[in-house]
Amino acid sequence: VANMYDISDLSFLPTVSPKHIKDDSSTEDYFKAFVQKNPFGTITDDSIQVYNEYTYLHSGMYTFQLGEADARTPVEARFSYVWEKIGNDWKIAHHHSSVRPGETPAPVPAPKAPARKNKKSRK
Repeated sequence: VANMYDISDLSFLPTVSPKHIKDDSSTEDYFKAFVQKNPFGTITDDSIQVYNEYTYLHSGMYTFQLGEADARTPVEARFSYVWEKIGNDWKIAHHHSSVRPGETPAPVPAPKAPARKNKKSRK
């Protein structure tokens, strides 16, 4: 998988890593560790934007799962790849993947405290 990336000018922001990967050895290390997690994924929505005969953007949404088959939890994520044609090969120049943010629910107003009666002190 790592050889699909253009290491001459790479920008790779993986889903399950806090790093901004910019070189081939880090890309290879990432995928060696990632495949140990038994990944499985399905693209659920995508689009392709062609910029010229040498460059296009592939972006969208996917669902992936990690771990053993009986203990997987689906994770919805987004992705974008910039592909560049280098010689006769298509290489990934940029890859970003992140967990899809959930919808933010409308804020719930805090309940008002019951009004307290003002007790006058007796003297």
